[in-house]
Parts: sequence; C-alpha cells; structure tokens
Amino acid sequence: MLQIRDITIRNLAGFMESDEFQRMEHIPISPPRGFSQGKNPHASPDDRVLFLAYEDDRFIGYLGALPDVFYVAGSPFKVAWLSCMWVDPEMRRHGIAGKLLHHANEVWKSSLLISNFIPKSKAAFDKTGLFEPFMESKGIRGYIRFDIAQILITKKPSLQKTAWLLKSLDVLLNIGNEIRLIFWRTLQTGLRVRLLDELDEVTSRFISTHNQFHLTRKGKEHFEWMKSAPWIIEEPYPGRDALRYDFSSSDKRFRQYWFTLSNTDGTPAAFLMLSLRGNHLKTPFVYFEKGNEANILRFLYAFMIRNRVRTFTTYHPALVSAVKTGRNPFLLTRKVTMESIITPRLKAKLGNTGNYYLQDGDGDAAFT
Repeated sequence: MLQIRDITIRNLAGFMESDEFQRMEHIPISPPRGFSQGKNPHASPDDRVLFLAYEDDRFIGYLGALPDVFYVAGSPFKVAWLSCMWVDPEMRRHGIAGKLLHHANEVWKSSLLISNFIPKSKAAFDKTGLFEPFMESKGIRGYIRFDIAQILITKKPSLQKTAWLLKSLDVLLNIGNEIRLIFWRTLQTGLRVRLLDELDEVTSRFISTHNQFHLTRKGKEHFEWMKSAPWIIEEPYPGRDALRYDFSSSDKRFRQYWFTLSNTDGTPAAFLMLSLRGNHLKTPFVYFEKGNEANILRFLYAFMIRNRVRTFTTYHPALVSAVKTGRNPFLLTRKVTMESIITPRLKAKLGNTGNYYLQDGDGDAAFT
C-alpha cells in the first residue's frame, strides 16, 4: 500500500542526519539543498517541502517543494514551486508521480506552480489534470565559443566515448576564435561597473523601485540567501551525496555575481545577479533603467570573454530584443522557451497576470 510521508522545514535537518537517509541508495534531497531550504526567508518551520513515497516500507519516490511569496496589488500570499520529482524506475507507470503531485496539491491548498522543467516531465504534469499553462518566456541562447563536445554529448550521451576527440576539436576551433573576440574584450560600456560582496542600501532601494510589477519581489535578504546557500557546490569530482542524488548538486564551476552599473554621476543604472555554471552564463535577476540595454550587453560580452564563457542564456525581454537587433559576438544564436504551469485555483487568485513579470531566476532556476 502506498504511503506518503511529509517532511517539514523544521524536521528536514534531522531527516538528513538520520540513519535512514544515510542508508538510502537514492537520496530525496542533497545536503546543500536541504541547508538552503532552512535558510529560505519565505519559508516557515511547518512548511512541508519534501514528500516521500513508500510501498510496504520501501522508498520508491519523492517530490520537492520550494516555498515562495507572490505579490498581487501589493498583497503577499504563500505559494510553492514544485521541484525535483523522482520515481524508482521499477515503479514507474504505476501512478506514483501523480499521487505525489495530488498529495502536494492538497497540502499546499492548490497554490502550486512549476517552471524550469524538462520537456519529458510535462506529460506527467499534464496527466494529473492539476495544472494549466501560465507564463511562457521567450529567450535567446548565444554561443560565444565552440562547445561541440558539451552540446552533442548532452543530446546524445552515447557520444561520451568520443569526448576526447570532440573536446580536442573545440580547443582547435577556439584558438582561432579568440582572435575574433579581441575586439569585444575592449568595448567600453559607458557605465561604471562594481562587483559587490554585499548589497548596500542604495542598491537595495534601486531593486525595490524596479520590482513593483514582479510576482516575487526579491530583496536584500533573498539575494543574500541565494548566494550564501546555493544548491550547487564547486568540486572537481562528484562526492558520495552527489552520486546518490538524481539531480544537480555539484559542478566544477558554480558562482554567483552581483554587479552594479552606475552613471558617471554615481546614480545607479542597473543591478545584475549573474550565475555561471561550468561554461554557461545566465541572468537570474536583472534590474535596470530603460535605455541601458546596449551598455549592459557590452559589459556581459566582456565578462563572457574574460571568464571563458561558452554559452549565454537570457529570457529578459529587453535584453533578448537587444541581442537580436544589435551587433553581438556570438557564433550562433537560437531561440529558447521557458514554460511555467500553474494550478487553476492559484491562477484565478492572481487575476489578470498580464501586468506581472517573472524573472529568469524565479522558482528554483537561480539555484541550478
């Protein structure tokens, strides 16, 4: 008989220290994610964030949830983003995923949504009848350096055996490519750039004046949480917990950056939270004065070149448009889409969402 066990924020640390957790072949949460959940400024001790499925005392699946707060007409209310669903391969096609989703929906009183999911998961979500389309973000992905090995092996894992050959080809092609990029390295932004270790009062005020129409109004405490408690840790080789976890928990490079761009008179023009994982740069949270798109992109292009970035992705509408219409250093660009789905009850509560906006990093995207 199927049983579902709920783990709250309050009990999460104890569960990860338990003998049961240490014996699990597949762990339902990585230690970095568990630590981060406990630091979430929008989480309460009794929020249920992990759902474990058992069949006759045998652990067979899990589903994670990330508490958040939405703002509509200035009023906040609690929601949860679903994340990281797994079912034992031997128990798939037995309806386990659907039962986990229905259970989480009941616990969170139909205040659920999902974003940043892989396409093959969509069928499981659709099958439950719990969700409907919400927002669809149109982005752009640019390849500034050759990364043939990563692209091909991701699409076709069987090519792993030829990785050395593909990586050698990338090295040869990128030698010539670096000459092409010299021009972009020296471009001037026209703005003063500053790397921040902490968010000062001026920057915090700038963010708050630019997030009024965002469903999640991220502020100082949220950015500090994301930076101090990441889900991905840097390590050269996956450790034991990373090998037991079926989702991302480590990488050879994972860093988050805070940058302010200011006008010559010192007034703030932009705040950027950037995420660099491996050779892929993303823009989880971006706030800027209209008209600064070109200057921001010049800075981003220079950052990519100096930090050996190969791939860049953004869904910010103004930046996407500026990349498409302006000169850029990319070898190739392609369109990308990030879908979000939502429970009908929550969508009705939000009302007309046409005036609201989600950032690239909302949900769990900033952590991965």
